[in-house]
Amino acid sequence: MVRVAITGGIACGKSTVLQMFAELPHVQVLSADAVVHQLYLPGQTVHHRVVAEFGSAILDPGGRIDRKKLAEAAFASPERRQKLESIVHPAVAAHEVAWMDRVAASSPETKLAVIEVPLLFEAKSEGNFGKTIAVTSSPEKKLARYRAKHPELSEQDAGRELERRSASQMPDEEKARRADLVINNSGAMDAARAQVKQIYEQLVG
Repeated sequence: MVRVAITGGIACGKSTVLQMFAELPHVQVLSADAVVHQLYLPGQTVHHRVVAEFGSAILDPGGRIDRKKLAEAAFASPERRQKLESIVHPAVAAHEVAWMDRVAASSPETKLAVIEVPLLFEAKSEGNFGKTIAVTSSPEKKLARYRAKHPELSEQDAGRELERRSASQMPDEEKARRADLVINNSGAMDAARAQVKQIYEQLVG
């Protein structure tokens, strides 16, 4: 079984590529975002540590972490963001490794265990994987995706927010340089799907 990480910048279409892999035989997938959602649930150690660091103002009325409020607090300064990452990244990485170990032990027919890890290189987690894939996209396509996800924002505000959040990550070009494989997701869905199929065949053998 090959352990595969999919990474890339904001709004590059990583989740779409992950879903394309999920549709192929003998593949199991996991989203790091889903892992974070689970770790943020009340009662989890990460939930406790994040609230202790950022205060109860980031909670919704039900005591759950409001990720929008947390993002606003964390992105207030590089130091705050780094503090959040120091809490979350190790826990996410441990969860991912445990999941891949479970898949390998319980599902011998699985050929690829694929995880979407947006901050793979920033978290220095690439060593947990046998292959890394960077998803890239044109600025125009990224903005269109970001606006579709945040329809409440004007084009100008969406552009500013996308730029601000992207600035906190490694540049897309650097992620592509570090990755073993690259998928260009600037074109039509069929073009991306063809690249996914080619990589799948290469990895599965």
